[in-house]
Amino acid sequence: MIQFENGHSYFTRDGRKVTYVAATADARHVVAQILQVETYDGDQEYAHGPITIECELFEKAPREIVDEEFREVEARARELEARSFELTSEALNAEREVRRRLDALKKYDGLDRIEDFIEGRITHVVEPGEYGGDYEISPLSKFEDVEYGRSKGLKLISLFGTTNGNLAWRVNSYRDGSGGGWNEIIPCASMEEAEQKRRDRIAADLAEQSEHFDSSRPYYFMVRVRAALKFGVPVSDEDMARYRVAEAEDIAKKQAAIENEIAERQERLARLQPVSARQSEEPTS
Repeated sequence: MIQFENGHSYFTRDGRKVTYVAATADARHVVAQILQVETYDGDQEYAHGPITIECELFEKAPREIVDEEFREVEARARELEARSFELTSEALNAEREVRRRLDALKKYDGLDRIEDFIEGRITHVVEPGEYGGDYEISPLSKFEDVEYGRSKGLKLISLFGTTNGNLAWRVNSYRDGSGGGWNEIIPCASMEEAEQKRRDRIAADLAEQSEHFDSSRPYYFMVRVRAALKFGVPVSDEDMARYRVAEAEDIAKKQAAIENEIAERQERLARLQPVSARQSEEPTS
């Protein structure tokens, strides 16, 4: 049996280290818990915590008796848990980095649709057209590479750009990019967005043509104005005045060309008439 002495250290059943204070009349023990504290200088010292009454004390802290194999499994489980936490942290950091890069890319026109392509949110595209300015809206499925009635996936879609940050999406004639034709497209996540993107693009193209307007070469300017009028894009009074003048000149040129063609045909016909007359006057044998 342990002979308890005042001021000596013992352990409670739950492992707390305590200082013996006194014994009670019913053979229980009055103890003060020993606390380890850090001073302002960084040194460690001990102090007494709250006083409690314990039914039993031990000279050594009690320990659970666990099978050695169970200890190994438990240790391995702790290792796996730590590794899982590490991998989860790495995955979260990687996801944050990807998100950061995507957010950075979204600052640039063209790059903001990369995530939408990856997530399959693109449903329609606007086709501005190289020269004619058709501004056609098509479903993305139009660009599927179909062979013998079966889809082999989308044709090659790539992002083209220059060092000044001018970026544009283009689709190739073939899925492997072997075709020579790359047609510009504007990816959209709905028909409504496509219609708005079309209006925005027409407005931008018209503004560019207006800025560099050349009355001797008005064709592309006229194409943009016609597209704006067709799809409800506002046209300034100045541009409308330019358009009317250019259109009148274009009509005059076409009319002059028609008149010239008529005159040439009439001239050829006139040259043929004397020959026909002489042939009719010759006696028949």
